[in-house]
Amino acid sequence: MEYVKIKSGNKELCFTWFKKYLFGEEFKKDETNTKDEDVLWEILKEFKKGKWDGKKKPKNVVTALEKLKTCQPYYKDLLTPKNKYLYRAIVIKPTNLKKFYNKIKDQKPKINKHKSAQREGLAAYDYEYVPRSYVQSWTTTLDKAYDFISKYIETTDFEMSDTIIVIIKVKTDSSFFANTKLTEKIGKEVNIPREEEVLRLGSGIKSKIYVSKMRTDDLIKNKGKLPPSKIEKVKKKKPSVADHDSAIEFYTNQLQNSIKRLKETLDSGNYTKLEIYDRKERIQNHKDQIKKHEDAKNLILNK
Repeated sequence: MEYVKIKSGNKELCFTWFKKYLFGEEFKKDETNTKDEDVLWEILKEFKKGKWDGKKKPKNVVTALEKLKTCQPYYKDLLTPKNKYLYRAIVIKPTNLKKFYNKIKDQKPKINKHKSAQREGLAAYDYEYVPRSYVQSWTTTLDKAYDFISKYIETTDFEMSDTIIVIIKVKTDSSFFANTKLTEKIGKEVNIPREEEVLRLGSGIKSKIYVSKMRTDDLIKNKGKLPPSKIEKVKKKKPSVADHDSAIEFYTNQLQNSIKRLKETLDSGNYTKLEIYDRKERIQNHKDQIKKHEDAKNLILNK
């Protein structure tokens, strides 16, 4: 596995890019920002809001972050992480369960207690974590990582019986930068609550992972597969495919009910701007689907 190491920038060059104080205007220093700083600040805000979540980061974004990281030695108050260990949470989906199983099956894990697995505990494994993205967001505590993934799952359509939540712990190395003093300042500007975020540029990294012992026991027992959920699912009777009119009405009602639930969560006022944007986008997508169903229904009636 190749580990990415980025060489430190030249001090004179870094001071040309960012002057004596990094983001002087934002941190109320007696210094105006350079053009490079203004561009970087906007990129960091968009990153914080999740603009590129799950997507490949544009080349100009990666280049700008690499430029910032190379100057870490000269702006340690904002760019050097203070924590010895950092954490990240991921979800292992059904398509990757076998690969995950092969990495842990021969280990004898140590069991740790945690609120996410109060009875059986969390199993700790050695793990070679390979992120999907070169640019990653990490946090400073296991609890923060767990809370973040829990909130993420609540806003998506995961079928949790088919997946495994994994908390990753790594020792802070030179691939990490942008400490919480910087990221919390950005978070306040975009109205995102404290996430204690630290950034990383790099590929594979050696880690310790924490997983529900009950889930890994099931995975190992079934050689890379999870057993069907023991919770009986309520099966809704779907109309016959031949009955087009009834089928369209059924799916339209499903979408309308989903819109109602999403609007109720928006009214609660307990979500960040990013989560509100996500819900509004899903509501609009549902409305677009309803419009397509109505057009299809009219087409059938006019035949």
